Amino acid sequence: QGRGHLGLVNRAGAGDVILVQVNVTSSWDGELTLHTPVQSYVEAARRGASVRIMIDSWEGDGTIIGNLPVYNYLAGVAATEDIDLEVQLGLVGTRRQHNKLVLAEINGGRYTSIGSLNESDRAYKLTRELAIILKSDAVYTYHRNMFDLDWACNADAAQCVTPALPDADL
Repeated sequence: QGRGHLGLVNRAGAGDVILVQVNVTSSWDGELTLHTPVQSYVEAARRGASVRIMIDSWEGDGTIIGNLPVYNYLAGVAATEDIDLEVQLGLVGTRRQHNKLVLAEINGGRYTSIGSLNESDRAYKLTRELAIILKSDAVYTYHRNMFDLDWACNADAAQCVTPALPDADL
């Protein structure tokens, strides 16, 4: 079933929640490659998990195609299949969304994956990336609140507020 945050995503099913903020999702060779993370999120929704994905609005630089093709693919799946999958392509207020965050509620456990991991072919093949997974209600709740604010912020910039980190015995 995989390790790391994809291991969690691959275990997700009915009643579970997967929330994703990702910076880079597409191939670095000029062609769209729907690699393992993107497919894992779709498959989790097909198994009954509630999946929301926020993809940075980056459009590429001429040699790299950017995130729009992956957004279009996910939006198409969400529109044509009877699954709980939502996707946003956008900004957080006026700034690009640059987080690499996966939140997972699996069988009552709350997991937060935070790190540098861009979900691109390059990140998995050519660079050293880092993601730390924490099982903590306090850390999950903080980042879930941030995710919900960022999600709302795409619709209304007045919603862009950074909450204080709650006291937590981590």
